[in-house]
Amino acid sequence: MGKQLWTEEEIDLLKRLYPDTPMEEITKTLRRSVDQVRTKVKKLKLRRSKSFIASQRKRYAQFTI
Repeated sequence: MGKQLWTEEEIDLLKRLYPDTPMEEITKTLRRSVDQVRTKVKKLKLRRSKSFIASQRKRYAQFTI
């Protein structure tokens, strides 16, 4: 199976979703693997929003001992 090229529409959607959307939702929406999304995110130098990072820290803090 060859590489699945990213369309401009997919890239635009990724840029809109990535800052504030969980990875699971992004991969389902784009029908891409986590590895594909992470590779494209790195290439595009996208970053999570501060509010998203804070919400994730708060969410996972409950699991720490």
